[in-house]
Amino acid sequence: MNLSKRWFLPEILCPLAANFHSSSYPSNFSFKYLLTDSSALHFQSLTLSLSRDKSKSVFIMASSPVPLSDNTKNKDVYDGDLDPLQKHVAFFDRNKDGIIYPWETYQGFRAIGSGIPLSTFAAIFINVALSAKTRPGKFSLLFPIEVKKIHKGKHGSDSGVYDTEGRFVPEKFEEIFLKYAHTKSNALTEKELSDMLNGNRDPKDYAGWLGSWTEWKILYRMCKDKDGFLSKDTIKDVFDGSLFEKLEESTARKKAAFLDDGLSGGLFPI
Repeated sequence: MNLSKRWFLPEILCPLAANFHSSSYPSNFSFKYLLTDSSALHFQSLTLSLSRDKSKSVFIMASSPVPLSDNTKNKDVYDGDLDPLQKHVAFFDRNKDGIIYPWETYQGFRAIGSGIPLSTFAAIFINVALSAKTRPGKFSLLFPIEVKKIHKGKHGSDSGVYDTEGRFVPEKFEEIFLKYAHTKSNALTEKELSDMLNGNRDPKDYAGWLGSWTEWKILYRMCKDKDGFLSKDTIKDVFDGSLFEKLEESTARKKAAFLDDGLSGGLFPI
């Protein structure tokens, strides 16, 4: 039995899944796969035995290619118009079921050009920080985020560009550049960005400080231009959610061009 099929395990849970083969284990092992539907916390067990001896088992966490449940409760967020904050996070809901799991956050960051370390950090940091806030009273070790209730994850010490209901506030957006864009009126330098973060800090709101610092520094690192400026248009795009799709398309084009150069046997440097 070949265990190398890509659907057996999300990349974030086990990057080495493709290296597993049945020949790696004695014939008296039975393999038990815990199949999970990535859209919800529903589990189903399936045992595939290689012999009659079931005294030893290997457990492998896996994601099933066949949906095991219909997560309609959260999918309905896409039935109507999304508010700006929901649009901002919907890109990371890779299967559009209304729930964002850490491996989807990881996949989203990889899709927009982030490397493995940053994508892994972002998946852990974002989902751990927002899961409980968007799903009060429904703790899960898989740290899912509900797109429908993402406004509940809004932290303090932010720019105020999103209000408490997830709506975009144009006046607050323009205020960023009126107060901090001193070098160029339509862009921020790294120092100006840091000045903005310091100016937005609420007293003793350490979690908010960390959240804002992480979000803006990642954005700056990924999207600054060759002169070190983070443009107003780029910041606007991240607030309305369109930036991520643009970055995904750009990353895909770069990868395709890299492969077209005859280097398909190598690794794409991100």
